[in-house]
Amino acid sequence: MRITQVAFENIKQKTFGQNRMSSVQTPLMPSFKQQTGLSNVYYLPQFQPNFEGISKLETNVIKKVVGHEYIGLGIFTKGGNYVDCKKIGTELLSKENFNIAKATDEEITAYRYSLAFAEMYATGKHGGGTTWVQRYNPKNRHSPLAVSHSLSSKKSRKFFGENLKLLKNKSLSASLDIPIIDNNGNLLNRVVFDTETTGTKADASIVQLAIRVFKDGKPFKEYNQLVNPKIPIPKEATAIHGITTAMVRDKPTILEKASEILHEYMVKKNGIISAYNAIFDVLKFNKAIRKWRYANPEKLKNDSENRIMKQKDLYKVLDPYIIVQRIHPFLGAKKKLGNQYHWLFCKNMENAHDAMADVKGTDDILKYCLYYLDKHRVDKSKHLTLREVLLFQNGDLDILEKIDIPLSKVKRFNSRVKFNPSYRNLSLNVDNYFDSYLLKKETVEQLGDLIGDINVEKLHKNNVVEQKVDLTQSGYKQAPNETKLIPGTGKYENAHYKMEDNMRKVIGFAELEPYGGKTKEEIEEIVLENSENYLHEKNIQKWIKNVNPEDIKDGNDLPDDEITRRVMREAQEE
Repeated sequence: MRITQVAFENIKQKTFGQNRMSSVQTPLMPSFKQQTGLSNVYYLPQFQPNFEGISKLETNVIKKVVGHEYIGLGIFTKGGNYVDCKKIGTELLSKENFNIAKATDEEITAYRYSLAFAEMYATGKHGGGTTWVQRYNPKNRHSPLAVSHSLSSKKSRKFFGENLKLLKNKSLSASLDIPIIDNNGNLLNRVVFDTETTGTKADASIVQLAIRVFKDGKPFKEYNQLVNPKIPIPKEATAIHGITTAMVRDKPTILEKASEILHEYMVKKNGIISAYNAIFDVLKFNKAIRKWRYANPEKLKNDSENRIMKQKDLYKVLDPYIIVQRIHPFLGAKKKLGNQYHWLFCKNMENAHDAMADVKGTDDILKYCLYYLDKHRVDKSKHLTLREVLLFQNGDLDILEKIDIPLSKVKRFNSRVKFNPSYRNLSLNVDNYFDSYLLKKETVEQLGDLIGDINVEKLHKNNVVEQKVDLTQSGYKQAPNETKLIPGTGKYENAHYKMEDNMRKVIGFAELEPYGGKTKEEIEEIVLENSENYLHEKNIQKWIKNVNPEDIKDGNDLPDDEITRRVMREAQEE
């Protein structure tokens, strides 16, 4: 029996008035509509493709990279036949202090191999991966959910369509007709900004705003300000960016700083504005501008002031969040700034979710996108213009006469890359792989001295022993929430917590008792810890990112590392 059946059998012995069934997950029924719609489960294909490329890649490239603990040969268990999942995870990869600008091609491939495992390994305590890799595969969808929402949803298509009408009107914004790279090889002047807020909803308020101005290819000046939102900052928001209500209590409001920001930083002479997922940040700042205009009608009688204190036009904002998805739709299952940064540059973003750190990460991805587009211009005698880049950003098909990156007519992303072979359903040899919760008979008998014989008997009587608790229901896989705040910390857990929560509920049905000076909760925790079930030297079947550069010719979506190295070299020079 799986967890839901276990729960149901226990519930039948309890009072239905306690409504315990609602606290556990119910089986998800398969639906053929999931082939084209958003599926809450992912398929376990009956036909398991045999892809020999993974073993060849391991033998010819990965295992030949030595001298590292968390990439190359270092991630394999003794004998080199199994990937040791104790060495898999994005936090562990950050310990490598990897420098893509100086790394060999083989080292980069080895790093991304470890990153692919980290992305796939959602259930391990330190894995930190995502179930999205398994859920959003060709059996369910033709592209990751983020790509569908960002590029081809009804709302996004309408937004891009309105932008394109404005961008194609040559009488508007002549300043957009400038080359993105000048005669000295410098990228265009730009103002990159980011906000941290009280949440993600439309009524969220700014709590930090960071800006970096680039002129003549170099940082010119920057601004970093904590902001008082005049409302308490929810703990969920604090867990992400670390900013508390106490920290901003004596800080100025965004309304008080709006004029300074617009006059000194976000002013036309400083260049084009850029933000990652710009529609969120720009709309938040435009809200502050509207409030300032309402509070200062007299000042707006001055033409210059009226012009400077206007809301920012989204159609003129460079957004690497959109551009990178048009170029690399299958580069990682998640499209958040930190995830895309890691796949591009083989390093964790430092201090992610600090506004200034996000500004720097945003600019690195923007530079990659601009260099990439310019490299693929049709007319090599002149650089692309800002307007042409914005037309590409908004999915214009006509601009493809000037940019050699074909966009699919419906999805409007790079049609040279494909889900297969960008992601593969592969047989993977793993060791120390966290698979499920399973309280084995031999284990529970050994716990008698710790939890007491009465509790051992209760665990047997209530069907807790030998019942596997995982994410599987009737041959299909659950779609757990991606994150959950760990109480008392600033960290989030991933899919592993869903199994943990379910196991706690199943253990709860046993109604364990205090024993030996330990509380009921402490007894339950001992049982939980001893129920962790790991696979040792086993073969598993999983969807995983293909990192083999030899498959780029067949549509494998991987970065242009000539450009990633260039961007990182420039960042290090700064």
